[in-house]
Amino acid sequence: MKMKVTTKEVEVNSETREKASYVHEMFSGIAKRYDFFNDVISLGMHKKWKRFVAEKTVLKEGDIALDLCTGTGDIAFELLKKVGDSGKVYGVDFVQNMLDVANVRAKKETTRDITFKLGDAMNIPFEDNTFDAVTIGYGLRNVKDIPLAIEEIKRVTKKGGRIISLDLGKPTIPVYKDFYYFYFYRIMPIITNIFQGKKDAYNYLPNSLDEYPAQKGIIKIMQNAGLKEVRCYDFAGGATAIHVAVK
Repeated sequence: MKMKVTTKEVEVNSETREKASYVHEMFSGIAKRYDFFNDVISLGMHKKWKRFVAEKTVLKEGDIALDLCTGTGDIAFELLKKVGDSGKVYGVDFVQNMLDVANVRAKKETTRDITFKLGDAMNIPFEDNTFDAVTIGYGLRNVKDIPLAIEEIKRVTKKGGRIISLDLGKPTIPVYKDFYYFYFYRIMPIITNIFQGKKDAYNYLPNSLDEYPAQKGIIKIMQNAGLKEVRCYDFAGGATAIHVAVK
């Protein structure tokens, strides 16, 4: 039986491909200096937040973990410390240039079992119930369909396993909120353009926050997906949020 494809479905698929193509091209172009700009943008605090993500996985010796949208592997390397010599960590990203940097780091930083693999957060290349924990850092904002991505993450996570997302948040504290948005929308693109020379790449960063559901929205999406014990931790006054859930 031939299925009928509606105009709306065609438009959604086209928008998804367009966003994916743009994000892929953007991150391909900044891969070699991605770590440096994370330091600049977060004032170095992103490293602390990523260690917190690893702690919240409650991984133990021998576990298997997945880090989605792994970039150059920061969170994946933190997970590797948790699973020990008998454990296994996979890092997945859909930008090969990022994975190339991650693989260079792996050769320099560890002899343990870590594998970086090309893949998409909305079509994760692993079987159901594979991982004891799945993390995703600064990735949910960059997918077209956040509920689908969370369903995919849930699919590959074992029952009782933890799912953790690190991403931007939306501060609500008076005065601080105004200062944050001024920095985020006005100052940050200028700074990154001076160092990188790719203004579009980091103009995308503040723009990506506009429609992102952030703290309360991600909690609701995770709960609607059937995840349990959903909790959000705010950092930097709510400028960064880490969501933790259990399958």
